[in-house]
Amino acid sequence: MIEDSRLPLLGQLIAVTEAQIEAARTLQHQDLDGLNAVHSDLLFQLTVAMQEPLPMDQEVLDAIRNEARVLGGAQERLATLAGSVVSILERANPASLGPANLYARSGRMRAR
Repeated sequence: MIEDSRLPLLGQLIAVTEAQIEAARTLQHQDLDGLNAVHSDLLFQLTVAMQEPLPMDQEVLDAIRNEARVLGGAQERLATLAGSVVSILERANPASLGPANLYARSGRMRAR
């Protein structure tokens, strides 16, 4: 039986991240706000738990690595989705982009 306090936290973070992906995909910003708070709390708990020495049991280490890999993949999907949503919203409301040209430090205009 694999036992380590980090494993349930990683599992919960994966579940919350998957829920964040779904909330972002369906533009449920209120749900996403709540999930972001839960994610932040769990991440803090995991950070504290990671201060403990890693277990000597290779099976536990492998399980932690596997869960961390799954979490990393889910977080990458969330970041990609968030970037896509922002890009779509910017294209839908071009006025939010600001001026098309900005001045560089040299005083010359540069294209965006």
